[in-house]
Amino acid sequence: LPLELVPAGPPPSDAPRIIALHGAVDERVPVALSEATVAALVAAGWPASVETFPEVGHAVSEPMRARLVALVGAP
Repeated sequence: LPLELVPAGPPPSDAPRIIALHGAVDERVPVALSEATVAALVAAGWPASVETFPEVGHAVSEPMRARLVALVGAP
């Protein structure tokens, strides 16, 4: 999420938790961008965090997919 799209105000009471999953060695979209976006969301009061995956670039690795499945409960 580009920083200019981060909501300025606090989240609604039923806002979902936001978890960014990002490859630590992504050269197309540097992990620093996700970290900055999450920091801005947290500063605005949103429940947000970032999880990085070592040795993963701009792709969805098997450990990343497994974490996503665990988070959303998909088959």
